[in-house]
Amino acid sequence: MLADRARKSLLPLKLPEGFQSKVVAPRNAKLVTEEKKDAPLTPSAFLKEISLTTEQRLASTHEVHLPRIIQLLDMNETSHQKFSSVDLDRTLFQPFPSEVVFQNYASCELYEVPLILRNNDKIPRLVKIVCESSPYFRVISPNDVCNKVAPGMPSTFRILFTPEENKDYFHELTCITEREKFIVPIRAIGARGILDFPDQLNFSTSPVKNNTQKTLLVRNIGNREAYYQITTQRPFSVKPSIGTLGVNETTQFTIDFYPEKSGNHCEDLVIHYDTGEDIHVSLYGAATDV
Repeated sequence: MLADRARKSLLPLKLPEGFQSKVVAPRNAKLVTEEKKDAPLTPSAFLKEISLTTEQRLASTHEVHLPRIIQLLDMNETSHQKFSSVDLDRTLFQPFPSEVVFQNYASCELYEVPLILRNNDKIPRLVKIVCESSPYFRVISPNDVCNKVAPGMPSTFRILFTPEENKDYFHELTCITEREKFIVPIRAIGARGILDFPDQLNFSTSPVKNNTQKTLLVRNIGNREAYYQITTQRPFSVKPSIGTLGVNETTQFTIDFYPEKSGNHCEDLVIHYDTGEDIHVSLYGAATDV
């Protein structure tokens, strides 16, 4: 079956007759040139993010990042216009989105995300996309892909995805300009286990060296088994710290607060899923000398 689909991916790329895309790329995305550390993901923020459709996720994307350049080309061989106003650490074309993401999909259905490549230069430039053969991902180039793109103007490619099952998929696109090759990653986010922890947990004020417990009844509200590891720092502890929870199943977690000195104590309870996400619950407790 995979071999058949791989052969199909090499055929001329056309959209199925009657296919209508619902995806619209937002305009005026902000270019972020410096890497910034993402804020810790809370349970409610994770649930909100993972519940978005592919269309909603793209519509909520308002930033772009500099793509990863993998090769600089000799412009003496690729172009008559050998000089560019674009710095060498930036690409002649800026992609949007910086990462193509699909999520909340059903097996064997067709999904599409537009990939916009905008000419950063002050003269017309050529660009194309190469996608290694895949049974799941295809690229449809614009009709005028062989023509140069005017300064500041976009060229829109269409990335098609047909999942075989509701699991994670990864791929990448190689964008080739007259000066460089750069990568645009593709990520498809499949089924997830989601434990419905609260965003924060506050303990009442307690005496130093006195143990206070809170018991939480937690349910897996995701659409696959949740494989988890949970960690925190003293004066807090949690049991169980590792386990598996089936869809719609519940289990109890006990969080202990045992302060050895007075004052305010703040730590994170970190839920690490086997799918790679780290979710942070804020823990707070106060201790006083008796």
